[in-house]
Amino acid sequence: MSWVKFDLLLGRMDSSARLILRKTMKKLYLLFALGALVACTASPQKEKPASVNTPAELFTGLPVFDLQGQYPKKEIILQDIADVRYVVLETGDSSLVGIRTILMTDSLIVTVNKKSDVIFFDKSGKHLHSFNHTGMSGEEYGDVVSGYCIDEKKREIFIYDGLQSRIQVYDYGGAYRRTLKLPQNRMFASSIFEYDENFLFGEDYRLVDSQDGKYPVNKTPYYKISKKNGKLTSIPITVKERIRDGLSYTVGDGAFGYVSLLMSPVARLGSDILIADYSLDTAYVYRDDHLIPLTVRRNHTSENNIPILATVDVMTGRYLLWYTIVKDIDVKNNHVSDPVAYLYDRFTNEYCQVDLVNRDGVSATNVPIFQMRLSANYHVVPENYAIQCYPAEKLIELNGQGKLKGELKEIASKLNDEDNPVLIIVKFKE
Repeated sequence: MSWVKFDLLLGRMDSSARLILRKTMKKLYLLFALGALVACTASPQKEKPASVNTPAELFTGLPVFDLQGQYPKKEIILQDIADVRYVVLETGDSSLVGIRTILMTDSLIVTVNKKSDVIFFDKSGKHLHSFNHTGMSGEEYGDVVSGYCIDEKKREIFIYDGLQSRIQVYDYGGAYRRTLKLPQNRMFASSIFEYDENFLFGEDYRLVDSQDGKYPVNKTPYYKISKKNGKLTSIPITVKERIRDGLSYTVGDGAFGYVSLLMSPVARLGSDILIADYSLDTAYVYRDDHLIPLTVRRNHTSENNIPILATVDVMTGRYLLWYTIVKDIDVKNNHVSDPVAYLYDRFTNEYCQVDLVNRDGVSATNVPIFQMRLSANYHVVPENYAIQCYPAEKLIELNGQGKLKGELKEIASKLNDEDNPVLIIVKFKE
């Protein structure tokens, strides 16, 4: 199975008391480093802090995730731990989505397609409007949208134009507001996120994983980005040897290619920023200008000494859903290792190797790239939520094979191959 996305870029680098209690418990949980518990049968250990200079250094004894550990395998029905609903995205000439990052708020679903159209839907999937401002003028963006995020309060959308080292800011209707100029020696790509009312958050991964070792890699790669003028404020976390989820290479004609495993170490989970840098043992939550240790990863390499990448795909009040993959990339044969999902239960302090199964007939975690996995990392969603994209053609195929049931079967029976993907919206139970 080829789970990897291969891109030829041609030289471009591209309600109530319960609610209050739940939020309070979450904050306490993180501030006390997840209760200083250790996964499964491991014993508590004091961990050497990562190279950071924040009050978070005081927190030790974090739960440990052994990337070579033998954890029990478990199949869990998704509907047993979460409420599930489907959203059929309306299909039209100006609302063709494909498979891209989904930004979901309480009222909106926003995405950008391969033509760089910015598309707005309501929460039921009805197409509201789209805009496209591709071009080279001061109020436009290049034809490759590297990343995007939204400010719900100010109703602004930020479009990262990596080729011109700038972020273009528009209102929801597409009216130009301002340009945030960025240094040309930084590359944030899809790793820009809403942080607070004044800043975005970004990760610079310029030259990381490049086969060309002539140029230095940024060792302080995490920044707040001013929404006013694009000024960068470094986050105090230092990474000595950077590693990420891809590989750069050149092809015979001198063009540039990039293999992406879609395993970003950085995500916006609810209102928190996750930093699970693969070169560090500790994964952090960044909140209120503090790095708060979340968990520790051990044994980062396989038996063949190949890096094992592990990032948090979903973080809820109870669960951490980890996605891991051995970074064994065979460019020539278009092949990588299969990913493996693990679920950490904060209540029981246990890990398991998990396959989350949608009761309507589709695995939510063990899926190839064309379906996308259940994630709040690849997508951006409210707290305790996750999204999965089901391409129409795949649902039609599965339905024809008699593998679907329930509401998903009914939806698939009405689709055609050219329809937009169907979204599964998951809200994990308290």
